[in-house]
Amino acid sequence: MIHGGLDTLEVVIRMLAGLWGEGRAPIPLELVSLTEGRVLDAGEFTIGCFPVRHRDTGSFGFSFESQARRHIRPDRLASLGVPDGPVRKELAEGRSVTLADGRTIDPGDVLGPPEGQKRLVIVGDAETTGGLVEHARDADALVIEATFLDRDAAIGARIGT
Repeated sequence: MIHGGLDTLEVVIRMLAGLWGEGRAPIPLELVSLTEGRVLDAGEFTIGCFPVRHRDTGSFGFSFESQARRHIRPDRLASLGVPDGPVRKELAEGRSVTLADGRTIDPGDVLGPPEGQKRLVIVGDAETTGGLVEHARDADALVIEATFLDRDAAIGARIGT
């Protein structure tokens, strides 16, 4: 499966046609056109995309984001008398449980605050960094391609403005 903007997918189709003939490839392919927003929600993490200016093509940058987790607080389990075993797993997974004595324990009673969310932003070939700040803000890491050598700094400066 290849995801990309319409212009990018057209380039892929032309490249494949040049190698194996129009409509042919050595393996089955599915070409999926991207639009800005969420691409995948896998529960544990999400992938989103946003437009990147690159030679008037429909290029995208990507954001990979893990979900924040709430960890079980052993002190709260002990103070509420929550026994070891499957009920603790249920609470850790965010489900309420009813104890043998009839009390209902809600996950919020034993889980700590959300923490551990991470965000990685990846930008490939971009004509300019204009407009990227809003997408990279608050990222834990940013990976961005740079294609100009020191000797080409003047060209890069002209294009980046």
